[in-house]
Amino acid sequence: MTKQLRIALYLPAPDIEALFQNETIVAMSRMSLRPGREFALYPVNIKLNCTPEEYYHSDFVETAKKILEKPTPETIAVKLWAKCEKCETIRNHEKLEILSQLTIWKKATLEENLDNFSYLFFAYLRVYLLPEAIAISPTPDAEEELGKIAGLSQPIAIAQSHPVFSDEEFSQQCKQLENRQIPQPKKPKVKNIDSLLDELQKELTNPPIKKPKTITQTPKPTDPRPSDPKPIVTSGDRISPPPPPIIPPENNLKLDENNREWIDKIAEIGNSSNGHEFERLVRKSLVFLGFRNSNENSQASLDPETTGGPGGLDFYAEKPYPIVGECKATKTEKVPSKTAGQLIELGYKVLADRYESCIKIIFAAGELTSHTEQTTLNHKMNVIRPETLERLVKLKAVFPGAIDLFTLKSCLEQEPFGETANGKLNEYCDRLLEELKLRSQLVELVKTYPQNVIEFVSLHGIYNYSHQSQTLQEQKIYNILIELSSPLTGYLGREKRENWRSDRFYFLRDLTLENL
Repeated sequence: MTKQLRIALYLPAPDIEALFQNETIVAMSRMSLRPGREFALYPVNIKLNCTPEEYYHSDFVETAKKILEKPTPETIAVKLWAKCEKCETIRNHEKLEILSQLTIWKKATLEENLDNFSYLFFAYLRVYLLPEAIAISPTPDAEEELGKIAGLSQPIAIAQSHPVFSDEEFSQQCKQLENRQIPQPKKPKVKNIDSLLDELQKELTNPPIKKPKTITQTPKPTDPRPSDPKPIVTSGDRISPPPPPIIPPENNLKLDENNREWIDKIAEIGNSSNGHEFERLVRKSLVFLGFRNSNENSQASLDPETTGGPGGLDFYAEKPYPIVGECKATKTEKVPSKTAGQLIELGYKVLADRYESCIKIIFAAGELTSHTEQTTLNHKMNVIRPETLERLVKLKAVFPGAIDLFTLKSCLEQEPFGETANGKLNEYCDRLLEELKLRSQLVELVKTYPQNVIEFVSLHGIYNYSHQSQTLQEQKIYNILIELSSPLTGYLGREKRENWRSDRFYFLRDLTLENL
């Protein structure tokens, strides 16, 4: 039975080669993958900021070097597809050494990614070899999709394929990873005659390739934290903090006047009779949140300077995942059933089979008729109020890193739908505000500490003592402090010590929740 793959997991080319060569069954993704999901494996040419010896294990370095030295091809050769069997979220440094031994990455590589993103997604992939490599057109800005699921420039038809691992081999590797079992020394792999013939066929048929685009990987970690640090005995000595960088007051994050002018109008226009202006504001909001659309079809656009017009969708975005919807201004009228019906009709007409995979949203101020509500429930449509959209956009404007579009995706994909969906989106905003409030409390605690500089263990104890109803583990607070002391945020400064529990933090600037 032939199947069509329209999406791909974009991974570094060496990592895909490791999956092909039975070096590993896992991939590091930037998103949680649903078990059972199938996709092609798209090789992305990357350039590391460290040497391959520092990034990969020694037994994979030579293979990685050969791949990294290859120039960017005019066409992308896809030779593997995969099915996600499981996706594991790793949130702490415990047993990273064993996970490193079970994969192709050095421990420092895993630590660096965990420090930068606060979690790792390990996708257990059942990988299949295509009968022959399929050449497809390169995806524009493929580097931006690294570690994510995204659409292919053209679908790949699969009539038959062959698993890279046998059932027994795959089961054994899964068990080792799940139980964190120290791996046995690797035995030399002997490929069967079919695999050798397949490789020879690829070498004869692969087109010549040209110089690569490059992407920047995160730098080599400089502060690996011990998995089991010893208790710290502090002497209580005081030090003067290093001079903080000069940060002008106007650089504190707040809703600037240019953004305020249009963001403050979202709810107002949504509750008016100006439907065209509301549609433009919705499009502008979605672009501001990070949605994109390269589709040149004016009937399926995200251009905030235009509208869908007769026969066109009010908005449509392709990346980072597809969303589609209608806008209905005015609070004085109920939303008729034709609004939901129009979304269904135009969705299938303009997008064809792409419509089903879209998240469906109706932005509307008015109440829904009973028939409209039933239609939105039956077709899994989210009905969102203009006030809620404005709230979401303000969060993004004041704290640009607050909105994670893939967490938002999980929210929009899950029940409830219809008018009740507005409540779940507000709950999502409430959770974000709680996270921001926690960060604001930690900054204020450091700011008001009498000695100007506070050691982590003291800070952790003081926070939990003053917030006994919401005590937090060391690791969570430490991760947040690293985030707050990043050069990209600059709310706190950090004096790094020999052991992470003895790191010291000092105040740089306020983190206020004004305008929210």
